[in-house]
Amino acid sequence: MTEIKLLNNLEIARKWDEYVQASPQGCLWHSTTYLNVLSKIFGYRMFLFYAEEDQEIKGVLPLFAAPSFFGGKLRLINIPVSGWSGAIGENTEIVLLLLARGRELADELNAEYLELRQMQRIKAGLAEKLSYVTFLYNLQEGS
Repeated sequence: MTEIKLLNNLEIARKWDEYVQASPQGCLWHSTTYLNVLSKIFGYRMFLFYAEEDQEIKGVLPLFAAPSFFGGKLRLINIPVSGWSGAIGENTEIVLLLLARGRELADELNAEYLELRQMQRIKAGLAEKLSYVTFLYNLQEGS
């Protein structure tokens, strides 16, 4: 059974980073080192959710509570200074469980909205805003 948990200790942080490094969807923006630096620099409250099955991490979702522009409600954002990051997981079911927990947190915090910056489209009944564009180039293949 998959459980969604909040990262709360260094041992789990190590497992989180190992998972991110091994995942084809993982990137620098998912690493706990980067996430901690971001939280400290901007003062955003950080929530690091992970999916666990049989004591193994099967997916991750970093979220930050960031103040809204012009003094409105706070916003819950994947990673505020990244064009993409998103939830990553072993399969769609795990990603959907992580996103459901993110929605619950948005409600708990009375957030104005939850913003997820996914690379892949996820059919989760969420509104889409296509404001960001990412270009990828495989440097190993050359020009």
